[in-house]
Amino acid sequence: MKIDNFVLENWLNPACDSDKNKIYLGGSCVQPMTVEELFRLTGESMEDFFRELKTMNLGYPRFDGTPRCKKAVSGLYRAVEPDEVILVHGGTGANNTVVMTLVEPDDNVISIVPNYQQFDSIPRSLGAEVRNVHLQPEAGYRLDLQEVRRKVDSDTRAILFTNPNNPSGALLTRREMETLVEIARSCDAWIVCDEMYRGLDEEYMPSFADLYEKAIVTCSSSKIYSMAGVRVGWIVCHDAEMRKRI
Repeated sequence: MKIDNFVLENWLNPACDSDKNKIYLGGSCVQPMTVEELFRLTGESMEDFFRELKTMNLGYPRFDGTPRCKKAVSGLYRAVEPDEVILVHGGTGANNTVVMTLVEPDDNVISIVPNYQQFDSIPRSLGAEVRNVHLQPEAGYRLDLQEVRRKVDSDTRAILFTNPNNPSGALLTRREMETLVEIARSCDAWIVCDEMYRGLDEEYMPSFADLYEKAIVTCSSSKIYSMAGVRVGWIVCHDAEMRKRI
């Protein structure tokens, strides 16, 4: 299996040298926080945290995340239980794990582009047919739901996309989300949604995990929380059998 070169990361990587670059226009996060700033924001005691950290056991943890962390993540959604959360290594790790678990060579998937490259390259590397639905700039990068409806069939395994869209920032309305769920349900397809930028709005932003029993959503601490160096990501999945496979 050959996976395409991750063009974006290779282009951005040299810019991560902070000693040479004062302004990083190609980045996808706001200015990252320091540990001290994080504690100041949360109001938690740094002294108490490091006191607990000094006694922490460094053996293997639960492979799907600690109960404390799973409970905290589940609170970001309205219809998610802690045992439906799987902690992984960053958002990229979450996307990779989901697609590698879900997609088989004879499947077809719908990839809404522009998209995060993993949702296009990994299914192709697995031998699946990738059917692209393009967001058009002149239409404000709104999703053409009728085109999605035309491209799905009984062999469609999943609809893969980001919401809010990366890189355009276009956000699906609640009605558009419900229509996409109806389309996926009509062909028994999974919805796999990278929700890394969910929460930028001050109002509660719906998640596909709140709307569809066959939704798998991914997120991380990297983007809106500006803590990419922590390398914490998660997968939310209601289906118990799929969680076991993941």
